[in-house]
Amino acid sequence: MTHIRVSVLLCLLGLLPIGVFAKTTEIERAQDAVRVLTEVMAAPDHRIPGNLLRNAEAIAVIPNVVKASFV
Repeated sequence: MTHIRVSVLLCLLGLLPIGVFAKTTEIERAQDAVRVLTEVMAAPDHRIPGNLLRNAEAIAVIPNVVKASFV
């Protein structure tokens, strides 16, 4: 019984760092999205029209996607 408890405890301790890596990934993804949106808005020939942004209910920025469209 003691061996089972120790094994379960070691397995749970091994899973703790996963949460730290997940948060880092989310932060990096958010930073990439901000960078992409800033770059798009800085380019005069690719800028998203202000009227469209003002009337938008949400904006999805996916940093690794090359093409996008409006629905």
